[in-house]
Amino acid sequence: KSTRQFAAGIVINQTTNMRRSDFDALKATLTNCFRSGPQEQNRDSIPSFRSHLLGRILWAKQLNPNRGEKLMRIFERIDWGT
Repeated sequence: KSTRQFAAGIVINQTTNMRRSDFDALKATLTNCFRSGPQEQNRDSIPSFRSHLLGRILWAKQLNPNRGEKLMRIFERIDWGT
């Protein structure tokens, strides 16, 4: 009861959530995409980086809608050059 309960990459204590470190890393990636462009942040050369990030945001939104909305607002401000 007094420790973080964690299964399959999800924190499952009283409510479901993603790990704080995962949230912070995704938020940092999105913020850096907004500031310096997504090409600079795609260090692993993911073919569809935009879709990859959107999928991670939607997963976070399923776990915690408030946090997911925060991430989505940053994502919507990114210039994807399309």
